[in-house]
Amino acid sequence: MHITDMRGNTLMGTIHTIIHHEPDFFNDLDDSVINMHTNNGLIHDCTHAGMSVQQAERKLTDYMRQANGFIDVLYPAGFSVSFDKTFINREMPAVLSNVQHRMVYLTCLNVVVSHLIPETWNHIPDFYTDHRAYTCVRGEIDRYRSYLDVFMPALESLNMK
Repeated sequence: MHITDMRGNTLMGTIHTIIHHEPDFFNDLDDSVINMHTNNGLIHDCTHAGMSVQQAERKLTDYMRQANGFIDVLYPAGFSVSFDKTFINREMPAVLSNVQHRMVYLTCLNVVVSHLIPETWNHIPDFYTDHRAYTCVRGEIDRYRSYLDVFMPALESLNMK
C-alpha cells in the first residue's frame, strides 16, 4: 500500500507485506499464473517467508489508521482496484473499513484517453510490471501523475483545482 494525495504525492511511507502460504496453496492456480509468479519470485517468497494473513491484517490496519489520522478521505486507486479490494475485503476485512467506497480507477482513464484523446495517449508512458505489488503500485502512481501533467493545466485554466 502506498498513500498519496490526489496529485500523486507520497504522504507517508509505503507498506509491503508478503503473506506466507504452504506450497499446496498454489495447486488450484492456472499454469500461466504459476509460471508468472514463479518467474517473478513471488511463489518462492510466499512459501519461504512472509507472515500470516492475520499478522498482515494487523499490520495493514495499523497503517490505514495512521493514514486516517491526517487524510480526510481515503480513495482506493489503481488499475485493478476492484480486484484488489475484493481480495483485501475477503481476506482482511478490517484493513479497508474506513476507506471511501468510491475508487480512482486508472483503467477507466486508460480506456477513455486511448480512444478519445489518442494524441495524449501517445505521450503517456508505457506501463511496466513484473506482477509484484510494489512495482505495480509504483507504476500506477507514475502513470496517474502523467495524466495529471496533461490534464491539470486545462483544469487550472478553468479554475477547477
